Amino acid sequence: MESAFKKIAIILALVFFCEAQVFRTYIPDQPISIIFLKRDREVRQTHHENGNVESECEYNDNRRDGICREFYENGILKSQIRFRNGREHGTALFYYDTGVLRMKIEYKRGKVQSITNYDERGKKL
Repeated sequence: MESAFKKIAIILALVFFCEAQVFRTYIPDQPISIIFLKRDREVRQTHHENGNVESECEYNDNRRDGICREFYENGILKSQIRFRNGREHGTALFYYDTGVLRMKIEYKRGKVQSITNYDERGKKL
């Protein structure tokens, strides 16, 4: 029961605080998915069974376009990747479950330009 209230609270927060319009939700099974409009983009979210956001990606014309984020079940950011016209473009960041930066990848039009790895303390390898 508590999980259902948490899901409803997420939807209401999106509508009122993000000035977004929720136009499709899927709540029959876990994880739930929410699709809403924010500015000129469609944002798709999936959620872990505990109600925390699992992923959130911006779409334009049914292609990833903008920022896509993934989160660990505890809510800590797992990755953040920028897309342009369906391809990775710009900086992609990947994190350990502690929140420390693990890897940084630079993309240009879907092609890897550079990769930098970090240890569990955030020190460049």
